[in-house]
Amino acid sequence: MPDRSESPGVAEAKALVEELGVGEQVRWLVPPDPRGFRRSELLELYAAADVVPDDFGVGWFGSVVIEALSMEVPVLSYLDENIMRQLYPSHPVVVARDAQEISAALERLADDPAERRRLGAEGRRWVLEHHSHAALAQRFTREARRVLHSEPGRMIARVPHREPKFAGRLARAFDST
Repeated sequence: MPDRSESPGVAEAKALVEELGVGEQVRWLVPPDPRGFRRSELLELYAAADVVPDDFGVGWFGSVVIEALSMEVPVLSYLDENIMRQLYPSHPVVVARDAQEISAALERLADDPAERRRLGAEGRRWVLEHHSHAALAQRFTREARRVLHSEPGRMIARVPHREPKFAGRLARAFDST
């Protein structure tokens, strides 16, 4: 786990690790740069992990979840299921919020390498389906079209209906990187 004492929650996390009696199994990592880990270092850490734990308080996800899932590494985090259901039919993140749920999920995943592989493969498919450059360009185009063609009282501008020229180029440009 990253050891950045100025980060919120580090002292509490260390206390919880000791309280759970797993202090000898946890290795606190100190980034070589005081500003934090470089992206390449983070990717190496994800690749070496059996499970990537992320934020357990916010109820949403960021780049850590997307990057780990895209590398076929299961993620354990807290996600607000009500919000997730509004945006996705399903998701591959193992959801846990408190110490008991986190501990139970880690034990379950530690004992089941086949489940970790399944979740990893499902995570990669989910990222490609919902967060690839092509998927994001399509979603942006769909939402822009929806806004531009909404009710007259709610419109910012009226434009003729046509496929935006940039959408295809945008998707191709991102997918080629």
